[in-house]
Amino acid sequence: MLSSCSWVSLLFFLLSLSSSIGNADSSLHYCNSIKKPEKINLGHIGEWGYLKTPGFPTTLRTPLNCSWILDFSTFTTDPNLGLFLYLTQVYVKHKFIHIRMCEDPALKNCSQYHELQRQAYFRNFSNPFVQIRLDIPRKPDVHLRLMELNDLYGVNMVYEVASRSNRDDKFAKCSALLCHFNGECIVKASKAGDRIERMECECRKPLDEYSLHAPSFYGPNCQYHNKHGHCTGPGDNHYDAVRRCSGQPCSYLTSRYVRCNCNPGYSGRNCETSVQKENVSSVSGDHKTVLTIQLNDRLEQLDRYEVLNNISRTWEKACNCAVDEVPSDDQNDIGLAVKGNPELTSQLVEKINKENMIGDVPIVSVRENYSVPLVRIEKVSINQQNPINTSRTFIISCLAEGGPNMVINWFKDDLQVNLTVKKRFLVQDIVEKNAIPGEDRWSMFGLLHITDAGRYDSGMFRCEVEDEGIVVSKSLDSPVIVAEPPRVEVYPSALILENVAGEIQNSVTDSSIFCLAKVDDNTMTSKFYRFTWFRRWEGAPVSHMEEIDFNKDPEELEYLTMPEGVVLRLKHVTRSAIYTCRVFFGDKETDLEVPVFLTPSRYLQSSTCHRSDMMVVWPQTRINSVISRPCSGDDRGYMTRKCEERVPEHRGKSGGKWSDIDETQCVRMEIFVIRDHLETIKAGYTKDGDGENLGSDVLSYLYNACKEPPRLKEWYMILEILLKTVTYLNNKDKQVEGGSRYDWTRQLSTAKHDFFHLIKFLLSDARRFQLREKILDILYILRRNSLVLGRELKPAGSHSFSSFSFQPYGQVYVSKVDLTEAREAISLNGGELKETRPGWMDGIRVYLSPREDSVRSSKHQIYTVSVVYLEQLAAAVHEAAH
Repeated sequence: MLSSCSWVSLLFFLLSLSSSIGNADSSLHYCNSIKKPEKINLGHIGEWGYLKTPGFPTTLRTPLNCSWILDFSTFTTDPNLGLFLYLTQVYVKHKFIHIRMCEDPALKNCSQYHELQRQAYFRNFSNPFVQIRLDIPRKPDVHLRLMELNDLYGVNMVYEVASRSNRDDKFAKCSALLCHFNGECIVKASKAGDRIERMECECRKPLDEYSLHAPSFYGPNCQYHNKHGHCTGPGDNHYDAVRRCSGQPCSYLTSRYVRCNCNPGYSGRNCETSVQKENVSSVSGDHKTVLTIQLNDRLEQLDRYEVLNNISRTWEKACNCAVDEVPSDDQNDIGLAVKGNPELTSQLVEKINKENMIGDVPIVSVRENYSVPLVRIEKVSINQQNPINTSRTFIISCLAEGGPNMVINWFKDDLQVNLTVKKRFLVQDIVEKNAIPGEDRWSMFGLLHITDAGRYDSGMFRCEVEDEGIVVSKSLDSPVIVAEPPRVEVYPSALILENVAGEIQNSVTDSSIFCLAKVDDNTMTSKFYRFTWFRRWEGAPVSHMEEIDFNKDPEELEYLTMPEGVVLRLKHVTRSAIYTCRVFFGDKETDLEVPVFLTPSRYLQSSTCHRSDMMVVWPQTRINSVISRPCSGDDRGYMTRKCEERVPEHRGKSGGKWSDIDETQCVRMEIFVIRDHLETIKAGYTKDGDGENLGSDVLSYLYNACKEPPRLKEWYMILEILLKTVTYLNNKDKQVEGGSRYDWTRQLSTAKHDFFHLIKFLLSDARRFQLREKILDILYILRRNSLVLGRELKPAGSHSFSSFSFQPYGQVYVSKVDLTEAREAISLNGGELKETRPGWMDGIRVYLSPREDSVRSSKHQIYTVSVVYLEQLAAAVHEAAH
């Protein structure tokens, strides 16, 4: 018995099949054997038909080696007619489809076979015979396997005899790729079925767990969707693209990627880079062109100096360039080095050779010896392949030519590499700078060493060479990628397989698990992931997990073309199990589990929690199972929910009940952005002003992010960012030689309001166990920043202090005194506390006694802090100490 979902899938399949076939009068040709090709004789204009693999679109048995031969010989005398092949529904990789053109029916006089390109969507032929061959091996990666089109197998192409004038590129622009992998390209025929009227994309629904009732993709190419506002169409004014694509249009490519379609003049993943800024050439526009000027015999040797000055002035005025004399082989000739636009120099040489004059000086000819850029970067390379394992060292080299005063600067993603970060061992080493014989030029070979590689070293590195005001720049051929634990998604997060008499009733898609690497695009990093599946039987401990052998076990594996990942097919399994997808990226790995339960039809309702649409879709699962899935929207991390058994008085109701959603491990994207900003600067990559404003910037960003109560992991992350910021600034002060000792930590004083708001935020939204664990870190941060604020005070008497309040959670008293003014022991905590509310305790009390012979100096200006805290904080400190 089919479930309601299975009936819907069957109906959708039948509708799609009828749409793709069109009218029954069209020809249908299956590809069966390479030894006996299917020959198709084309006899009239407008004739069209289908080229299909057996079992399309539900199955594809491999290996498959077969071919079709299209006989177009009847029409080759008419240049206005063409044989068109439309690649409408191709769900194997294009490299397994080979085409050759032949001039005779025996196929003796033929071109070489060539593979179809992935971007191809139609071909146009004029040859008498065309052979189309399929060579599909038996491998898990032969399919063009796409998230929303994962249940389609094989090939369904369309051929047609038509007038070339009626079949332009726009008419045939339809394929899985052009439907953005979110829909099928369907051929629409006339009612009589005698001609093709059009081709169009029929959009599917996104395959995800964001909504039970998600609509289909929309737009002429299925490129838009309103799924949590990521990429909506022009009818919605692309409202979401303002943030994601810098206000420029976007489109989906499968449900997992949003691609920004940058307007002219912009580039980058988010259209964030101006092309004008990006296009700094690796070769200077100005060249050094060395010329030989053959003088007229009438010019005497005594006139040489005057002649040279006359020629130089004339040339400089004509081309607005610098001119220097260089040695020449013949003493009657003059050698010139012209530094300027090489095209303008060549034009002047051509003009002078026609006139045989330079100003008032008659000459015989001018000859260009050579022309080279004033500065150029020959090569930028790296000594390792991606991905680079964490903590390793990699070296980037830059080979340049120019003058003797060349200077190298290094950049990553347009952030300058801060070579003063000694602990990161970012060092510039000019290996050699040598003069190039005979050219008055220098060659320089510079190295950038980066040790202890981490995630913030990933990016596009660029070498910039400056020489006498001329700047050239060249990047690596591809970005550096340092391995980090991969972000992984599994879909669905739990799976119930309906079992009837030993047969699984779920559809192909609904009996599959997708394991995806969550990457920002599908270009650079995708090829570096590796996927492995493990299984342990229901009830078995984790130690009994074993790797699946796809040659023996009933599970089947297919590789996704897009997004990056794999599909585990479970149509033939016979036992419930916990499946684990392990994803490797370099030397890092991530595991995610998916519980799969085979359940008889009669127990489907009573032994499970039904699908729930709360924030996201929680799939049907067995009672007492815990489901983990990615946090909603742009939040990072995983949230969990348990399918619980009902209490005895409610067990008469159908199935179990869902618990509340646990979002404690979810973190808002804006907090990750703040952390990445800090860590990028710490790693040694900065823009102008980053260092001078780091403290105030981080405090301001955190303050704006703390307008709502934090989740558990967010709380820890905010405290960690604050602690790392204070520690980083303190360490930078220790590195300062000369000048003020507190230039870095003084940044915090400009954002003291944000700072105390954050302390209040951390205290008010913390649980007891959090404070017990982290109270000493909070008090350290409070003390450090209060000392910074104290340095801004003027020395005063024993009862003068500044107060910074974050009531009702505490009060900071900061005083600054000069001990040379004191004549007796004094208290520095600002006097007795006048707070009368119960539960408050005295602050830390400090006494100092001055020496009788003390001399006025800066070291006698003592900074101290008095902190008043809640009783539970005192208890937490006491418990932590013991």
